[in-house]
Amino acid sequence: MPEDEVPLKHIQRGEGSCKHGETDACGGTEHGTCTVGNVCQCKEGYTGPQCLAHAGHNAIDWDAASKITDIGFIPPQAKPMVLIVALGVFVVGILLATLIGKERLDGWVGGGYTRLE
Repeated sequence: MPEDEVPLKHIQRGEGSCKHGETDACGGTEHGTCTVGNVCQCKEGYTGPQCLAHAGHNAIDWDAASKITDIGFIPPQAKPMVLIVALGVFVVGILLATLIGKERLDGWVGGGYTRLE
């Protein structure tokens, strides 16, 4: 939620109610013990009010989203105007090549010049 300041809410470690002397209270003798004050006290590695959850952590170090440049790809740095000019030169070159080829193959005379034989 937007009003949260941290990703997860605080997890209570122990202090859940129990009856002193019960062996299955607080997750059993392996997870925690019930104190004289009738509240759970968790052992190392366990958490939660009744010491039932493993006290783990997220092994993934979450950070900012990766960008394509993070993997070494660097896109072309050409400006749009350079690309437009290059495309124009390419198109004019194709047109000239077509006209020159047509003149040679068909005997077409262009631009007011006559063909020498």
